[in-house]
Amino acid sequence: MTGPPSAKSASNNGTFCFQLWQGPCRTRAPKPWAPAPAAPGVRAHISEVRSCYSAALNRDPNLSGAVAIEFEIGPTGKIGYASVYRNDTGDATLGTCIAKLVERWNFPKPPGGSSVKVIYPFKLSPG
Repeated sequence: MTGPPSAKSASNNGTFCFQLWQGPCRTRAPKPWAPAPAAPGVRAHISEVRSCYSAALNRDPNLSGAVAIEFEIGPTGKIGYASVYRNDTGDATLGTCIAKLVERWNFPKPPGGSSVKVIYPFKLSPG
């Protein structure tokens, strides 16, 4: 994949999806959450993601690529689920490690008391 991932959003049965990768989301998100509502919360935990990547680099020093994690921020800000949406690194353990981390994170409460689906890409390269 070349260039930055696209930012898209959609409503699906009252749950908002913020798509940061090419995919099915097509419409606009509510203004308070557009375009990347999860970014500040993710940045607060980026050192944890780096620890997963460091472990992966021990297995393959040239490992690079992107891992996209799909997760749902519940009405209280707690994560309902997290899973690997896409992983082009070739290291399944890396994707699983990041998804398990995300499951433990907390975010601000979404507006309107609804859940928010997020697909967040982590671009990884050594150096």
